[in-house]
Amino acid sequence: MVDLCEGSNEPLGSLKAICKEDTGNLEIHNNQYIVVLMKKITTPGVLKCFANNSYGNGSDAVSLFVTDIPSEDGFAIWGKPEKVVAGDNMTLHCGATKYNYTHDVKWYEKRVGYSQEKEVENKTAWYVTRRNTKYSYVTTITWQNVLPRSDAEYICTASRKEDDQKFTLVENIRVYDPVKPSFRRETNLNNSDWLLESGNSLDLHCLVDGLPVPSVFWYKNGALIGNDDPRINLRDGNQSLWIQFAKLEDEGIYSCEVSNRLDTISKHINLSFKDKPEANIFLTAGITTIALILVILIVVLAWKIRRERILRKELDIAGLTNFEKGAMDSINHELPVDDQAELLPYDKKWEFPRDKLKLGKQLGAGAFGVVLKAEARGIIEGEEKTTVAVKMVKRNTDRTYIRALASELKIMVHLGKHLNVVNLLGASTKNLARMELLVIVEYCRFGNLHNYLLRHREDFVDQIDPKTGQIDPTLGMEHLTRTESIKSKSSTSGEGGHSGDMAVDYRAACTRPGDRSPDLTGSDIEANLISMTPTAPPHSVETFIAKISQRRKAELINEIGNEWQKIVEKSKLLEVVVPDEEEEWYY
Repeated sequence: MVDLCEGSNEPLGSLKAICKEDTGNLEIHNNQYIVVLMKKITTPGVLKCFANNSYGNGSDAVSLFVTDIPSEDGFAIWGKPEKVVAGDNMTLHCGATKYNYTHDVKWYEKRVGYSQEKEVENKTAWYVTRRNTKYSYVTTITWQNVLPRSDAEYICTASRKEDDQKFTLVENIRVYDPVKPSFRRETNLNNSDWLLESGNSLDLHCLVDGLPVPSVFWYKNGALIGNDDPRINLRDGNQSLWIQFAKLEDEGIYSCEVSNRLDTISKHINLSFKDKPEANIFLTAGITTIALILVILIVVLAWKIRRERILRKELDIAGLTNFEKGAMDSINHELPVDDQAELLPYDKKWEFPRDKLKLGKQLGAGAFGVVLKAEARGIIEGEEKTTVAVKMVKRNTDRTYIRALASELKIMVHLGKHLNVVNLLGASTKNLARMELLVIVEYCRFGNLHNYLLRHREDFVDQIDPKTGQIDPTLGMEHLTRTESIKSKSSTSGEGGHSGDMAVDYRAACTRPGDRSPDLTGSDIEANLISMTPTAPPHSVETFIAKISQRRKAELINEIGNEWQKIVEKSKLLEVVVPDEEEEWYY
């Protein structure tokens, strides 16, 4: 803003300001006319103001001097930092206005050991540049990584245009050694807890020393504090933080981080308020926690109910709704048990944990069923691990077959243990709705009786008299005597070995609990369970039959026949076939 001219308003006349084409704004203050001209000055020159009234004309002029040199006389040095530290980068400028000085602006240096000052020239540690602006001549010295102990006196010279008189300016440069940042005693951050009443002022000081001058940053709960919050004032070069009226929302950890290129250090305080409503906070936290627990319980309960409904639906579809309870009241005692096996209850004492069962290789498979060899931990009392066989249906098979296997399981539970059949050891029914049912039975090392009989059909001797229906020990004696003689000769010539298959009692081939005689050693038991060709010839059929009364023989044969017929009929559902080669197969 430039006041161009002033004039009296007595007698009233006209006042005009003419500065080329600019007339400015006319204002009246204290009986005076004032013309104010708002104009951006970019070039030097003279501004004139003209005024007239009834008494005559008047004018005034002002000279305008325009420069970019930070000095009134147009000659100056600038750019020196407060302290110069070894290792810093520094720039020192010297400039003179074109309006008053010539272009010959030079730098000279004088240091210890110099007899007189020398003109500054480009060297490894610094370089000199010259530039002309619209208004001035500027010469600059730039240091990259100021060397230690490079103190010097730098002199800038310039010549005035009018009389070529030389003017000089001097700048003394002292180089300091770098110093790591450190806190002063006045710093009141002491890594402790502060207790304050709301409404009081908070005044934190983080006063530090160090070279180069350290930068100071403030943080609240790890977030940088800037100038965007009008309630927080950062003063004294960021070394003080002041809040006039502290509020509960100001609670938190305030930290001051100080750093220069040598090190970074920090201190903090944990601010809390005396009048904070702790009870309300605890109450709110407690209510929130209880509500959250209730929501979780409701979600879990809803999930369990939904899961139970889905499982029931799956069991309904599979026809296994009453698998565990059964329907004993609906059983017709006039019908065979196997025709109404689904009405039998499942005794949970047979349930065996799935995680204690390790499935192994496949023993047999049919169109819909699979039998696996497995290892069960703790299924037989006194045994840590027991080798068992596990029956299951294949995945993605029809629900009819899972029902059939469930019926077989219930029949085995209902019948209990029997000498002439492979006995049930346990079952895993937890995932029955997902079509997973594991029936755990004794493991028979020699395969199934059906295949054995097929392999030895030529050696079978039928000692039941077709006329009387009773056992006649004399039938087939010629064939048995000849076979026994051949085997005895083979045993003698083979030094105790055996060629071919011999008669085997399959009841001794299944691993059963309690089948150990105290008179047998471990090797005897292993031989009885494993060997298909015993080391001594078995008793002949006549000897075995002679030990049993005639009536008991008929009962035993009928009992074995009935049980075998049931097993054969049920095996048709799963069509279990023993594979020719044993392959490792894990479920």
